[in-house]
Amino acid sequence: MMDRDWHSHKDMVALCAMPDRYGKLELRHLRYFVAVAEEGSLSEAARVRLHTAQPSLSRQLRELENELGVQLFERRPRGITLTPSGQRFLEHCRDILSRLDVAVNDTRGTRTILRLGCLTGLEPDVLPRVIQLAKPHASDVDVQVVSAPSPRLVELLRARELNFALMRQEEGAVDLDFKTVALQPFVVLLPADHRLAKQKSVAFRDLQTQPYIAVSQQSAPALRDAVDNWCQQQSLTLTPSHTVNDLGASLSLILTAHGFGLMPDYGRHLVPPAIAVRPLVGGPPPLPLVIAWRPKSATPARLLVKAITAHWNPD
Repeated sequence: MMDRDWHSHKDMVALCAMPDRYGKLELRHLRYFVAVAEEGSLSEAARVRLHTAQPSLSRQLRELENELGVQLFERRPRGITLTPSGQRFLEHCRDILSRLDVAVNDTRGTRTILRLGCLTGLEPDVLPRVIQLAKPHASDVDVQVVSAPSPRLVELLRARELNFALMRQEEGAVDLDFKTVALQPFVVLLPADHRLAKQKSVAFRDLQTQPYIAVSQQSAPALRDAVDNWCQQQSLTLTPSHTVNDLGASLSLILTAHGFGLMPDYGRHLVPPAIAVRPLVGGPPPLPLVIAWRPKSATPARLLVKAITAHWNPD
């Protein structure tokens, strides 16, 4: 008995004497590393994300690199960039932090919150699909929807106020990832008593003599560009009689000016009975609808966003 106890004690001593490979590596190192990698600047990460002093942050990053035995950052006059090793480590850190947040929320009984942005009027089409794709990965999930034009959704994604968005691709948003999930054909919005509304569909050529209520470049650049570019390619003229910044103003002017508007087919969810919606024949090609998300994001919903974007196939 004493001999067995002696061996157990010896084994315990040997176990305690084994080197701890990650003894100085803590979660705060991972969070600091991700913040600096995403901001591309020590000073910005310290001031905006971490609310700590820059010398302290620099020391934490040196500790992390010493513990790993690799260089994670390249220091440059205008900021810092990740080395190839840093790029690989970043993806692991994001997944670790995301899984930890999910574990903590699940243990506490906290529901996962998924913040979804979408174009106004698109909610009936996309919300059921989001919930369906999220359920296998998080049984308790609350989806919070923000409806806005695409330029505003880009701002909210960059401000980390949204996890992802269903929108039009913005050419200047090179910091976001996009995946096309649908092609949406154009429809014509007309007063219900308009002579063209009596037809089952409306030819583009029949619209050229009617008052055209156009959306502004600022509020819907993808839609406006699609119509203008197509007209230019076809050597057609379609001059706006009025230009609006939102759908409400568009519907009001369509009725007041007895004119027409063009928008993707999901607009039928938004129109009152006084407005007729008709398919457009011989007009611009369908507009792509995309999922947009920030690839550099370590939020609790990161794994959900990855699952949803991976399984949302184009229509």
